This record gives sequence, structure tokens and C-alpha cells, in this order.
Amino acid sequence: MSKKPRLDKPVPRPVGAPIALQGIRVVDDRIAVIVGLGEALDRPQVLAQAKDPVSLMAQAVEAAQADAGVRILQQLDLVDIIKHVSTPAEHLPRKLSEKLGLSGVRCEMGEGSGNGPLRELDHIAHLIQGGHLDTALICGGEVQWTLDQAAKQGVALDWMREVVSELSVPKVFANPLAIKYGLTSPAQVYPLYDNAASATWGQTPQEARQESATIWSRMSEVASQNPFAWSGKPRSAHDIAEPTKDNRLLAWPYSKFMVANPSVNQASAIIVTSLSRARQLGVPRDKMIFLHFGAAAREADDYLLRDRYDDSPSQNAVLRAALQFMGWERSRFDFAELYSCFPIVPKMARRVLSMPADQPLTVAGGLSFFGGPLHNYMSHATIAMCRKLRDQRDAMGLLYGQGGFVTKHHALVLSAQDAAPLPEAGHAAVQAQADQARGPIPRLLDAYAGPAELETFTVVHDRQQQPLYGTVLARVDESRRTLARVHASQTDTLRLLCSLQNSPVGRRGQIRAGQDGYFDWSFL
Repeated sequence: MSKKPRLDKPVPRPVGAPIALQGIRVVDDRIAVIVGLGEALDRPQVLAQAKDPVSLMAQAVEAAQADAGVRILQQLDLVDIIKHVSTPAEHLPRKLSEKLGLSGVRCEMGEGSGNGPLRELDHIAHLIQGGHLDTALICGGEVQWTLDQAAKQGVALDWMREVVSELSVPKVFANPLAIKYGLTSPAQVYPLYDNAASATWGQTPQEARQESATIWSRMSEVASQNPFAWSGKPRSAHDIAEPTKDNRLLAWPYSKFMVANPSVNQASAIIVTSLSRARQLGVPRDKMIFLHFGAAAREADDYLLRDRYDDSPSQNAVLRAALQFMGWERSRFDFAELYSCFPIVPKMARRVLSMPADQPLTVAGGLSFFGGPLHNYMSHATIAMCRKLRDQRDAMGLLYGQGGFVTKHHALVLSAQDAAPLPEAGHAAVQAQADQARGPIPRLLDAYAGPAELETFTVVHDRQQQPLYGTVLARVDESRRTLARVHASQTDTLRLLCSLQNSPVGRRGQIRAGQDGYFDWSFL
């Protein structure tokens, strides 16, 4: 066994979309292969027995090494942890390495976001291919369920004190106007896309809700067969579509069963190495999964400065690049994982891919039913995909992850078949295609009173499913847009916004200045 190479200087990390490494001679035995898969689930009967995040991740890592079938942890050059949200302490990578008995291994924590695991996997594959390292561990683990339960019971476990002492508050960008009008959380922003897109597609709100429920029901069926899913209960489309006490409305058109469930304790570990190292260690060939292609693109961080809300040029460019890699033979993706934080994401993606709504759009179970471990879901999806591809060796799989507010998009194509080296360039070209397809960005007006056209909207509800307020994004003309409020007392306007029979998108209305500093919307 040869001595593992030292990393004499840090490998530069990608900014935004992963960067292609230039000027590096690539040979086939340097291509990256996934060889170890591990997951861990913690649902303690007694809160005091709940695992800390490092212990939970270590359990997943040990499972990944056992899955590889060889002693591979001592070969690691890099431990790369997907940025934690529930316990975002900077010491976690170091603590995990110490718990695993690793010394001299470089430890990093990525920037996170829903597309993060795919970005890290793509980046590490290029580093391995370019000779910068041989073996890496991508690991993540969230314990939000434990933290939620501890808060409810008013207790703090010993390990929480150490984590809390290093908490860093993540900076999430939001336009001041978005903050003012109550568009700050994902559950309030993604409806803007769903309401706009369904109108463009010619759907009634009832039809759009039924499509979401159909997709989500199939996801729950997949989750019910996954032993690492947080919720193993399959749900019918009717149960998902109909608001109830247990499935309360959050922000129109979404109810609780349609959104990601972050209150989980789940961890994952993926071991990636070069083909030459895998052969040297004796990793069985039937364990190896190859990365064939990757594509990434992004939108502007400010979601109020988008050209439109019924489409995403970056999502389109990424998925079309994956289809182009496959030779545009759309039926060749035997398995797909389309990111599912909210229904609009897979609904838009499946249209680009020409996939029917009743086809499973997940291999793991989706963020509502498998569980939504914050930034780390696509690690679990990657593991589920690799298991599928090991079983069906002639199949091709598509992983599509998304982060931010329909902002960051990444796709990977995987299979158990031998792969050529990853293209040394390509992400810049995909980003350029997205930028070229994007239309003019309307100017956002902080203050406007007068006639306008409803571009998109949402209505935020309280825990009793009563409207708290509505927020309308309105077009003043082709080159200008603004935000306006619908007060809870405007029952007729709210009734029109939340109609299941007719979409209000495109209707004319009037914006008036209120005495409280807000601008109020009403229909003409």
C-alpha cells in the first residue's frame, strides 16, 4: 500500500459554482469513484440519550467504511463537512476527525445550501481527477429534532453547551422591501414561483394543488420504503392536498405536508476516491459508482430582482446541459432526484426533463417525508441513488439540487458504468447560457401608488389557518414592479387571491398609500 500524498497547501475552494481546474493532465485511473455509503438516524425514546452531531456523523462514517468493504478511513486526505445549520460550530470537522482517530487530515466545512452536497461532490471529483488528493469524505449531520425537543422541555444536554458557545449566525440576504412586506422565509418566497408558474401553464389553482399533491404522494411512497427516512408513512394525494388541523396552511398555496421537514436527526457519509486507489485497496467493482457529468448555474441572490417567476433560466440551463450530455435521449435517466423543498422546484424541473407527475421524482423520499436535514438532504439522495445504481448497473441517474430562493442549481449524472474523465470546463458555459436566456430585470420601486397588474403573490396564514396578510408583487409596466400588502381585514381581496377556481395572476388592481407606511393592493 503506497503512502498517501500530502497536501502541502490548501486546495482553493470554489466560489459560487464549482470551478474547472485548468492545465492539468488527466489520465483515466485518476477519475473519482464513490465507494462508501453510510447513513445514521437517531430517534431516542429519552431525550437525554440523543446523540450529539459528531457522534451521529461518526456512526454514518463507520457505516460508509463498512459499506466500502475495506479499511479506507486512514487513507483520507480530506474531511469535508456540509455546513451545519442546527449546530453550526466551527469545531465540528476537527471533532469528527478526532473521534474517528484521524490525524493530519485536512478538515473543511463547506458554505452549505441545498445544492451544497452536489457542489462539494463535483468539486472533490475534479480535485481527485487533477491529482490534488486521492481520498475524501463528504459528511453531514443535523440534530434539529433534538434541539426542538430540548427547547420544548426547557433542558440543555451537556454537548449543547459546547456547540452553543461557538454558534455563528448565518447571513441570509433579503431585500429591505422584502423584509418590510413579509417575504423573508422560504415558505413565503417559493409560493411566488408556484402561483406565477401555474398561471403560465394554464392551470387553475385546484389543478396546480393536485399536481403538487400527486408528486408528494409518490414521494411519501418512496420514503416509506427507505429505512433511513424520518417519516415512513405513505400519504394519499387527497391527504396532502386538503388543509386540515394537522396539515395546516402556511403560505398560499402550500400546506404543512408540502414543505420540507427540518426537525430530524439524520447524518450521512460518502467516501470518494480515485479509481487507482480504489483498485489498490481492493474495493469491489460492484461498489463503485462513477460521476459522468456535472453542471451548475445560479440566479441573483436578490429574489426581487429576477426577470420572471414562472421559470428559472439557471435551472433550465443546468438540466438541459445534463440532457445534452445524455444526447438528449430523455428516457435514459432511469432514476432521478429532483430537489423537493417546495413543490414548485420539481414541478418546473420535470417539465424541462419531460417527466410525468406520477413518475417517482425521488429515490430517497423527498424533504417532506424522508426528512429535510437542512443543507444535507442531497447527500442522502446521493446515497439512495448510488444504491439504486449498484442494483441496476446499466441505469443512469440524475441528481438535481437547488439552494437559496430558487437561486443555486446543480446537477450530476451518475452510473455504475465506466466513465470518462469529467470535462475540465463547462460550468462557465452553463452559467453563460443561463445569463443569455434571462430577460430584462424590471426596476423595483420602493414606493408606488396607482394602477398595476398582479405578477404573483402569496397569503401567509397563522396557526389557526386564518390569513395574516397577503403580499402582492405587481407590475407597474414592462420595466417596473413593486410590492404591496393585503391587510387581513380585506376579506374580499384575500378570497380572490386564495380561490381554487381562478388564478388572480394577470388581473389589474390599484395600489394606494396607507397611513402606516405600507402600500395596499386591491382588485379593480
